[in-house]
Amino acid sequence: MRGLSLHGKVTIIKSFLIPKLLYPSSILETPLEIVKQMEKMIYTFLGKGPDKVSRVSVINSLSDGGSNLTDLATHIKALRLSWITRVIGEREGPWKSYLLFHLKKYGGVFLLKCNYDVNDLNLKLSGFYLEMLQWWVEFRNHFADINFSRYIMWNNKDIRIAHKPVFYNTYLGRSILSLKDLEFEKDNVHSFEFQK
Repeated sequence: MRGLSLHGKVTIIKSFLIPKLLYPSSILETPLEIVKQMEKMIYTFLGKGPDKVSRVSVINSLSDGGSNLTDLATHIKALRLSWITRVIGEREGPWKSYLLFHLKKYGGVFLLKCNYDVNDLNLKLSGFYLEMLQWWVEFRNHFADINFSRYIMWNNKDIRIAHKPVFYNTYLGRSILSLKDLEFEKDNVHSFEFQK
């Protein structure tokens, strides 16, 4: 009868609504329009209409003066990125075999170390996998102290031949990953012998 406080509404959202949204989003493609629509509904419920406080302040922790509400878009990305450890891990599964089959021409799991652009890859994968690959690049580039992927020449969006990134599996098999591994500092005869 009295209505709910802001923290009561946050508790209801976190307990009942967000888990129902996150489970399907962890295994299915979630269009950005749907996420925005769900966030609009959540914040309309919180403020009984248009936003009365900034959304950043609501998702901040309690110690920082926020309400500790889960950021839906970030949580969906985190759940999708958790699949990367499963791709790299030793466990097998049909979903992993399917992904690795499509990544084979780019080096398989090695692609995750490269400085790739998803738009350069000719992959016929569902949106789930493409989102995972795209979000992995964004996450790695944003949070890595040193971006070692920039130094790998294979599948590198910045190193192109005929406007396309390159990947040569035979070179990868011989541990030639970066330009310095090509040993350009050697004279032509020694360089040729090395490449041969």
